[in-house]
Amino acid sequence: MPAKTGQEYIERLKRAKSSVYIHGKKVEDVTVHPAFRNVVRSMAALYDRQYEKPEKMLYRSPTTGQFVGMTFIQPTTIDELIARREATQEWARMSAGMMGRSPDYLNAEVMAMGVANDLFAEDDPMFAENAKNYYEYARENDISLTHTLIHPQMNRAKALHEQNDADVPLHLVERRKDGIIVSGIRLLATQGGITDEILVFPSTVKKSTAGEDPYALAFAIPNNTPGVKFIVFGEETPTSTTKGSKWGRNRFFCFCITKKYDIIYDIIYYIIYLVKER
Repeated sequence: MPAKTGQEYIERLKRAKSSVYIHGKKVEDVTVHPAFRNVVRSMAALYDRQYEKPEKMLYRSPTTGQFVGMTFIQPTTIDELIARREATQEWARMSAGMMGRSPDYLNAEVMAMGVANDLFAEDDPMFAENAKNYYEYARENDISLTHTLIHPQMNRAKALHEQNDADVPLHLVERRKDGIIVSGIRLLATQGGITDEILVFPSTVKKSTAGEDPYALAFAIPNNTPGVKFIVFGEETPTSTTKGSKWGRNRFFCFCITKKYDIIYDIIYYIIYLVKER
């Protein structure tokens, strides 16, 4: 599957029907809801630019030969490094740098993990293979990604496993042959409700005890995986068609930026579900 267009990006969101909530209400369609529709259109414009300037934004996949996003490229020469930088700049200029989580951000992340996959083999060679395979999957399908790094803020004087309710943070419930079962909450999945999949990373690089092992998780799943909920917080996105409504109650100085480039922050709530190995 080649790089996607803006319309294909929107159609994926419509089909996915990810479980997104804002102000206690479920969002039936993020592509038309006033809190999301403008940033969805801005994201779609980024994907359309791939075909408006294909010589700058696309390259031939080394595995399929189809045109894929330049922001996924593994640069092995100076010219390729420049090409990736110019593609990233092209997207950044479209929002004057105001869209802090444009797709290139995590495209580069999965590329780095896929290329340096041997680092993940320290515990099990399977993890290296997973990282490599996921990079190819994301590149060949032009997957839009969000990620989460942070546990909910609780008693900072205690480790996660020492909390009064140690089941609140995202944690391992069961390890099975076909994957893992997890449950809990993670924070700050920027753009979570308007992307295809989510990357979950361990929330710290600090040394910890064995008691923290159940919270040291790394995986990727589709945003519409059963049991996953995105709870949006922060200010609403104002629009010219909703003046006077609750969606227009934003501070004036935020208006110009958030109208098109609002960064949606989410709390992710995982009801127990299975994360399968790819």
